Amino acid sequence: MKRNFPPPRPAASIHYAVAVAAVLVAAVVRALLGPALDGAMPFAPFLAAAAIAAWFGGRGPGLLATALGALASLYFLSTATGA
Repeated sequence: MKRNFPPPRPAASIHYAVAVAAVLVAAVVRALLGPALDGAMPFAPFLAAAAIAAWFGGRGPGLLATALGALASLYFLSTATGA
């Protein structure tokens, strides 16, 4: 009789790489949309990045994406206000 085991999970480094990549993609999207948004919603793309990282990798990559997204949001928020 053949047993059906769950498929192997990717390595933890892949989970964290997806978290960093999601934040980088979100930062590029935010930079491209910056002139159209005119400083509004600096956190929006990073919420999606954190959700994707948490869904794919779990708590650790989700928290990493949240922290990186918060730092990137502060950068976009400070450049929008001219500080």
